[in-house]
Amino acid sequence: GFLEICKAKFDLDTSYWKVENITHDAITSVPVGITKDWSTSYFEVADIIGMKIVPVSKRNPSMLNTSPIGELLLQLEEKSRNKLKKVVLGIGGTATSDLGLGLCTKFGLKLFDKNDIQMDVQPQNYWNSIDWE
Repeated sequence: GFLEICKAKFDLDTSYWKVENITHDAITSVPVGITKDWSTSYFEVADIIGMKIVPVSKRNPSMLNTSPIGELLLQLEEKSRNKLKKVVLGIGGTATSDLGLGLCTKFGLKLFDKNDIQMDVQPQNYWNSIDWE
């Protein structure tokens, strides 16, 4: 309902964008609302990384991340030709709790453990790399 409300309130154009899904085994089509001047975009993160699109057998929030959101943001920026100034996200119902670090990987973020070994951006790796003593 988030995007439908925004479309009605802000007279948005809706288009569908293809990004890799949260389990990295398929492509998903994501509805995005965009203002006529391309200055603002609106989308629901659950349409990209939501529980509703993750098969029950792959629902493990500690092994999933938000990188598909970063992929969509990069596509929107490129298509807008630097007109995009604001992104409004509807949040909730997501299948991960990676603190948004996964989306940052699309912008160059890399994480390293205490031994300077690069690790995948998955919450399970954060927990395992902390020295709890």
